[in-house]
Amino acid sequence: MDVMFLGVSKEHWEIINGFANWLAAIGTISAVIISLHLSAKGSKRTARLSVNLTLVIEVGSDQHPEHIMFSVVNTGDRVFHTSSIGWLFGKKDKQYFQQLFDDQMSSQMPLMQASGVTGKWIFNVQDGSWFSRMANFLGDDWKKNIKTFKAIATTTTGEEFLAFPSKDLLEKLKLACEARTANPVINV
Repeated sequence: MDVMFLGVSKEHWEIINGFANWLAAIGTISAVIISLHLSAKGSKRTARLSVNLTLVIEVGSDQHPEHIMFSVVNTGDRVFHTSSIGWLFGKKDKQYFQQLFDDQMSSQMPLMQASGVTGKWIFNVQDGSWFSRMANFLGDDWKKNIKTFKAIATTTTGEEFLAFPSKDLLEKLKLACEARTANPVINV
């Protein structure tokens, strides 16, 4: 006599139990994969870097000198220490340049940045010499190099946050490169 439960024979229950074991195994493996993904994603430090031309307006002064401002915002949950700012360009042979900044108008360096904390570093470019010097660094291949020209902020643990500079900053840099090409005597 066949044993029946809920109208299903013992042989059919064994087949159903076999599928249940497979489904349980697939569910366990999926849970492990998702938890590993979430733990790896949560451990990464994240930030938003922006670099813009800005005018500094001083009370009681008719002069509004132009500056470049680096801004780094911690957009993640992990604390990091911003240790330097600078520039890089190139694809294969990347060239890095550390940027000096005005200590009085900028955040300290290194700067501990918890979630949501912003660090700002600023330096004067009013006289145009920064653009001329950077045009010299970009060299004769400036049209190719300016396409990969980026700002960089690094942390004490080696993370790098990259961003393209603002369009107005890149336009001024292009003008300096064109001037350098048109008048090579002024190359420093």
